[in-house]
Amino acid sequence: MNENKVQQELKEWVGELSVESTKNLEITLSVIIPISEVAASNPFNLCNLPISSLRFSKKGVSEEVALGLFEAIMWKTGAREFSMEDDRITLTSTGIKLLKYVEQEVFEKLDTEGKKEENDHIITPVTSVEISRIDVLEDKTERKGITIYININYEKPETFSRKKNWGAMYELAKEKCIKYDKDILDYFNSNKKNPLYSRLGFKITKILKQESDEIVPNIEIKIITQNKITRSKLKSA
Repeated sequence: MNENKVQQELKEWVGELSVESTKNLEITLSVIIPISEVAASNPFNLCNLPISSLRFSKKGVSEEVALGLFEAIMWKTGAREFSMEDDRITLTSTGIKLLKYVEQEVFEKLDTEGKKEENDHIITPVTSVEISRIDVLEDKTERKGITIYININYEKPETFSRKKNWGAMYELAKEKCIKYDKDILDYFNSNKKNPLYSRLGFKITKILKQESDEIVPNIEIKIITQNKITRSKLKSA
C-alpha cells in the first residue's frame, strides 16, 4: 500500500465532505472518535472489536449512519486495513494510523469552518454556569485533537483541534505553567468566540491568570487518563 497516496485520497474525501456541509464533518468525527478512543487504550491491532462497545449513540449518531461512514473510509483505503463483519470491526495498526489521519484532517476542516462562522456571528451564551474545572485527556503521542471534560462531566467529552490555543491548554494541564502569551490569556478568559462560550454556552470565566512571565491555571486544570474516566463512569453507573 502506498500510504502517502491513500492519505491524499482520504484528505480529498474529507474536503468533499466539507464542501457538502459542516454537519457531515461533525458526524464523521462522531464516528471516528469512539474507535480512536478504544485504539488509544490498545497498543496492538484491534481484532474482533465489538461494534456495540463503541457506543456511537453517545455521540448522537445512529449505528446505521456510523457504520455506513466507516465503510466509506474503509473502501477509500482499499479495504486492506479495515474489515467489518457481522457486529465486529477489525483494524490493523496501519488502519488505526489512517483513521487518526482522517480524524486530524476533519479537525483541520472544522477549525477552518469554525473561523468562517465566527466572522458571521457570535452565539450568545445560553447558561450562567461558570467553568470550575477542566480535565484534559492524556494523549501520549501529543498528535491528536485535544479532548477535555468540563466540570467533571465525563459523559460529555469536547474535542478541539491541536492548534496554538488548545495545544497550550494541554501543555498547561501537563506542566502547570506556560510562557506568558497575551493572546492565549485573552482567548480563554474573555474571547466570546471561544467555543467554550460561543458553542457550549458557558459563562465567560477567568480560566487562566498571569504570574510574573508565566500563565498558570486560575481553576483546576489537569491531565486525566482514559482508565480513570472509565473507572469514574463505572462508579457512577
